[in-house]
Amino acid sequence: MAIHVATMVQVQVHNTTGTVKTKEQMTLLEGMNSTTELRVNVDPQIPNTAGYPTLKTYLELEDVSGFHIAHIDQYYVITHA
Repeated sequence: MAIHVATMVQVQVHNTTGTVKTKEQMTLLEGMNSTTELRVNVDPQIPNTAGYPTLKTYLELEDVSGFHIAHIDQYYVITHA
């Protein structure tokens, strides 16, 4: 059985463009024009985590890929095939 263990992370989301960046990647001006959101952290082993998706988007992508929810909390999203 295949299992995906994805983690959640706080990222900055630019208010007008919707671009997701970590605090280290942002300029001061971008930081002033952004909000913090909880998103699924990018993991190269899990293709559906690309681009810091929202939890809803991630779960929809996992469902299409044949993975189903096993556990969700504030830190982890675990899915299985």
